[in-house]
Amino acid sequence: MTCSETAPAAAGICLITGRSGSGKTSLLVDYINSLGSSGRSLIGGVLSLSHPGKDHRSYRILQLSDGVSYDLSSSDPAEPCLQIGPHRLSESALARACTRIIKDLADFQFIVLDEVGILELSGQGLSSAVHACLQSSRHLIFTVRTANLDRFSSLLKSYPLRSFTMQAIAGSIEAAGQINSFIKSA
Repeated sequence: MTCSETAPAAAGICLITGRSGSGKTSLLVDYINSLGSSGRSLIGGVLSLSHPGKDHRSYRILQLSDGVSYDLSSSDPAEPCLQIGPHRLSESALARACTRIIKDLADFQFIVLDEVGILELSGQGLSSAVHACLQSSRHLIFTVRTANLDRFSSLLKSYPLRSFTMQAIAGSIEAAGQINSFIKSA
């Protein structure tokens, strides 16, 4: 298969950017919840959510295709984890999320990956899912912290038929409308 067959130029990438805590994930959650069941049936992938009422370092994965959620953070010292700052991320949860995203590439028009961060940009975490997404013909919605945009742009250069279609900035009034325009134009 040639590169042009695996990633047609028509498949766009919507980046939701902002600093840590700026509302990137909240924007996606609110937007996806506003779609109704017919709109949600087009979207696969995963969101990384903080546990309500728990320590701010505690995260879970929400699979958009089936609503299943599971812990991403681990406090078990025996569990294999990746450490990033104060966060201990379960390697098995990351592997499960990668498997779900790659499976969703076959079944959904839009794939959400929240978030492409330092781990993914250094070949760990959800890196295999990021690369599978970039090789696919699916429309992608990624969250990327502003501090990681240059590294993400460098990664994107490895996929010459892919480019940013649009960038929505978390916290801006226009962000939800920009995401809606991206989905409607696909």
